[in-house]
Amino acid sequence: MAVVTRWSAWRPVREPGESPYHDWWSRMERGSGHPQPTGRMHDVVPLRSLLPGARGKPVEPRLRMSNALTAPTPPGTWNAGFKAHLEAQGDWLPPLERLPVVPEGTVMVGVIDADIPLGHTRLCDASGNTRIAAAWQMGLPDGPDYLPFGHELYAADIDRYLSEYRSGPENRLDQSAFDRRTGMVNMKDRYARRALASRYSHGAHVLDVAAGCRPEGDQDPIAQTRVLAVNLPPRIAFGASGEFLDYYMVHALRRIVDLSDAIWLRNHPEPGDGPYGYPLVVNLSFGRQAGIKDRRGIFARAVSQLLELRRADYAPIDVVTPAGNDNLERMHAVASLAPGPEGAGEASELELRIQPGDQSSGYVEILFEADVEGLDPRYAPLEIDVVPPGGTPQPRRTRVNARSLWGEVAEIHCGMDPADRQDGKQLFRILVCVAPTSRPGDTGPCAPSGAWKIHLRNLGPHRLEIDLNIQTDQAILPGSTAGRRAYFDSPYYHRYNEAGRLLDTAATEPVPVNTPPGAPPGTPVVLRHGTINATASSKEVACLGGYRLNDGREAPYSSTGAGVPLPNDGRSAPTAALPTDDGAAIYGRLAAGSADGSVVAMRGTSFAAPQAVRFIALARLRGETDTSGSELLAEQARRDEAQADFPTGRMTVKSGAGRMRSPFPEPVKRL
Repeated sequence: MAVVTRWSAWRPVREPGESPYHDWWSRMERGSGHPQPTGRMHDVVPLRSLLPGARGKPVEPRLRMSNALTAPTPPGTWNAGFKAHLEAQGDWLPPLERLPVVPEGTVMVGVIDADIPLGHTRLCDASGNTRIAAAWQMGLPDGPDYLPFGHELYAADIDRYLSEYRSGPENRLDQSAFDRRTGMVNMKDRYARRALASRYSHGAHVLDVAAGCRPEGDQDPIAQTRVLAVNLPPRIAFGASGEFLDYYMVHALRRIVDLSDAIWLRNHPEPGDGPYGYPLVVNLSFGRQAGIKDRRGIFARAVSQLLELRRADYAPIDVVTPAGNDNLERMHAVASLAPGPEGAGEASELELRIQPGDQSSGYVEILFEADVEGLDPRYAPLEIDVVPPGGTPQPRRTRVNARSLWGEVAEIHCGMDPADRQDGKQLFRILVCVAPTSRPGDTGPCAPSGAWKIHLRNLGPHRLEIDLNIQTDQAILPGSTAGRRAYFDSPYYHRYNEAGRLLDTAATEPVPVNTPPGAPPGTPVVLRHGTINATASSKEVACLGGYRLNDGREAPYSSTGAGVPLPNDGRSAPTAALPTDDGAAIYGRLAAGSADGSVVAMRGTSFAAPQAVRFIALARLRGETDTSGSELLAEQARRDEAQADFPTGRMTVKSGAGRMRSPFPEPVKRL
């Protein structure tokens, strides 16, 4: 029987500045055991100036984020006294005496990740004391009032727990008890972190590659670094699609910078001439597929503001991110629609395959810029229709700052950002939200799986260049595979060659992208180009792709840059590439597993980024502080590329300046 449900009329949103992710979460996830979205980004004050003559004065301008940046607060972790503390003290720092004394010439390595072990010997010095200066545990309860949420451990705390849980003639650590004591393993809460009780964890691997070394008998200079760790909360806090990840990433980055400065003040109570602060390299091996991929993104704006405050008289700060692993996931498409003579121009239709058994909401972001001079300000110059399987087509004009519902299981939300470029174009953001297709044990609404169709038509006087991105999708329960990602389905997208091997970027996608041969004008093109991690899309961060060590071929999963120059300081290619696989059949690279002393192979550009962090940190330890980390990486990549003898060529859109040799010494070799 045909489905007769239709899209509702456009309705104004409750709060024009509210994130549509926030709105959908609060309505769709309520009653499903999820935390409610009650948290808001506080205007956290950066550390008071380190500069002589300005001590005790707040750094200006303060870093401000929009109230639209919201997140659900994990139960029990929000610290009720934080707001009063912030108003009274003006900062969010612990007493300086709680922070460690560190050697002169220290370089700080920041790691923002999940399931970071705090007791590994590869993060200890020769005396057995930790090299972790501080660790913000975002998902833990009972924190101090100077933190907005979570708890924080410092070097003295970690050393005390290490001493408490070491025993026997060899002074071995009871790691299971230690991890439970530090809150990193929790078997009671169904949503809590527990990867450190398994064979491997993302955070253990990343931290070892970035700053790990043998504490005894090893002259590795990376031992001179100190680590500032941020353990992200359980995935339920930022959503299966990373809806609220920006909230935590901005907090984490700010925390690492402020703690680094506070430790510097602890060790330099009477600072002389600059530079002030420690050189700091921050690894963030997380990200999202969808989102504006230039300096206007939330995280990109935070990085820009932060670096602007630290341009003069301060030691350098570098932020390093992976290119992403979505190259072959059919998550990105573009459509170029010409105008028509009387307002109805070219149309396009793209099939969105929503999979059965998906226990998380799905999202498609549609972004385009348009000159709205002379147009009705209430409407975007676009006709839209999203047709569920069996649904009734209903194309109509797109209302700005409004939403439309398809029963209880889908929503279209349209917003418009003010122009911030000289050409005066507005940025339109359309978010299509779809409910889970499966809810075992729950009575919430389920969307139909199958082929949904997205219809777009240009109604304006100018050509529209439209980007469509499916947001990242993962299960929120530890170890679950119930987060099944939707994908764009197009007959013009070729996945395999004649031999059945996966096709990579260069084989099928010339740049600039044109309409596929034989396709009608305006046909959307599903691309590998432009799949780069949205968090890495600003040029102010270093971005690393991956390649195979044996033949130099870029990893097929390693995401591709846009391949063309972009406005607004966007990124057209990664900075460089580092090895993420030994070969096609021997995948991944070796580094620490969850258990102290264990080694596992893990793959992905998440592990290219910490290799770059290690490279930059070593350069800073050698005194190379006048060049940005991105420039250091690019220079080394060009040198290594010139000396390489790989049997294959390379794609600049995937490896940037070149394929670098890894600075990470593997602890063991493969059998």
